[in-house]
Amino acid sequence: MDFNNSSAVNSTTHEPSWHASPSVFLANGIFLAIISPLTIILNTLLLFAIYKDPFKTFQTPSAFFLVGLSTTDLVLGLMLPFPMSCYFIAYDGDSSQTNKCFKILMDYIGILVNSSINSSFLIVLAFTVVQYLAVSWPFRYKNLVNIKRTICCIVAIWTYTIIFQLTETFGVQKIIISQIDVTLHTTIAFIVMVTVYILLQRSFKKKIKKGLRLRAETSTQSTMCTLEGSPKATAHKTNPQSNEIEKRFIRVNLFLIGLLFFCTLPNCIVYYIYIYNSEVGKDPKFFVARIVADNAMYVKALVDPLIFAWRLPKYRKALRKSVSRK
Repeated sequence: MDFNNSSAVNSTTHEPSWHASPSVFLANGIFLAIISPLTIILNTLLLFAIYKDPFKTFQTPSAFFLVGLSTTDLVLGLMLPFPMSCYFIAYDGDSSQTNKCFKILMDYIGILVNSSINSSFLIVLAFTVVQYLAVSWPFRYKNLVNIKRTICCIVAIWTYTIIFQLTETFGVQKIIISQIDVTLHTTIAFIVMVTVYILLQRSFKKKIKKGLRLRAETSTQSTMCTLEGSPKATAHKTNPQSNEIEKRFIRVNLFLIGLLFFCTLPNCIVYYIYIYNSEVGKDPKFFVARIVADNAMYVKALVDPLIFAWRLPKYRKALRKSVSRK
């Protein structure tokens, strides 16, 4: 995501306007004060439940993808108090302190925030591709995907996003970094993810129609599943359980695509306008639009553990069991 141009977190290609109504700064400071602790709590509890693993069910690639995603979102949640503080300082009306606060964010905190945002989306993208592989080619999935490779994938994503954010220190112009960021990490990643979701849905329906029984782990987008031939199934007839699984699969997929639109499109539109129009960045009204786009990305870090884990009984049961242990 293009937080190299972030309204409150990182620097811009052009000098930004940090002037807005005090109520805007106050409202956004309060908003971050609410979602930051919630993001930290939800992701910490998820990591705790997976670490304890009371039922010994989380030694799977999908669980380790969740560990990577939750760790990334937790880092972002821990960073949110910094921009929150700047908004409250800006609300107080001290322009010199406001500029100083934002400069600290631009020079230091922005790298972690940007890396966390990009890592979060790339991990979800990798997870989606793995889900598609599991549904479409289950035997190939078993040969290609394991815990060790999953960990390597997550570490590679973290390493890449951090190095990308540090390229400016190697002399690469900020405008070039911003253009690559919004094109590669926002636009292309978004298009690929939606495309894979659609392919995943089509593949799932084909398996259902062929009379294959799917024992779903209904994680994230759906189903990290094992596929077995069912002797009672036919190519023209599916049982009620299969229909219910398919309906649930469709609902989750549609919800995830909707979440992607909500989180990504505002950010994408705002920063394309911002990068290619130097004057609009000085408009206080556009500054408010950038704040809204940033907040949509922060919401994703809050919602991720709810969608990918806490809506599923197995994670809630694991947490209750872990907490109740003596």
